[in-house]
Amino acid sequence: MKLLYYSSNLPEKLSAVQDILSGSGTEIELIPVYTETDLFRMLPQADILILQETGFDRLLLQIISNAEKTRGKRKIAVLKEPEQFNQGTVSQILRQLYSNHTTLHFPIRNGTAEVTANEILYFEYAERSVYIQTKRERIKTTLRLREVPALMTGCAFASPYISFIVNLIHVEAVTGSCVLLKNGEKLPLSQKKAAGFRKVYKQYLSIMS
Repeated sequence: MKLLYYSSNLPEKLSAVQDILSGSGTEIELIPVYTETDLFRMLPQADILILQETGFDRLLLQIISNAEKTRGKRKIAVLKEPEQFNQGTVSQILRQLYSNHTTLHFPIRNGTAEVTANEILYFEYAERSVYIQTKRERIKTTLRLREVPALMTGCAFASPYISFIVNLIHVEAVTGSCVLLKNGEKLPLSQKKAAGFRKVYKQYLSIMS
């Protein structure tokens, strides 16, 4: 796996980053990038991209707008440069690359339900319970909705409305007042959450295949 690291701070931390990657037990090749021209020139070969905080949103939108040309059908994990690059950063990278296939366990009344992350369409709070809507079934859990984000850390989920948390891999489009899923279902998009949801979805588009 090839990691493009674009940051003005990289020269002073390059040795430490290389040491952490070497000791992580993963086959991640670090490729330092020092100019935006080199960033976009080398992007097609990247599996992982770390961008400096300065100009992050602008660069991310450029990557999205050039996605078809620069990324093809390869999935890229995109992260904002952390204050300190450590083993936790490596774990975050791997979660973004592989999280869609993670098998998760959720509490239900008489035990646990085992669900693969990419099978989940959304979580919904209804009738005082949290339900998991998958491609094949609807599962009633004993979760509280506020517990869901922590369980889905590293997975591509976001909340468009107070009672929903949706899996972004199943989103077809975001319109003025709703989120259209690929199966044709529509979920509400609240005015309060719209801007934040659209921002998260745009970031997701930059790493999806």
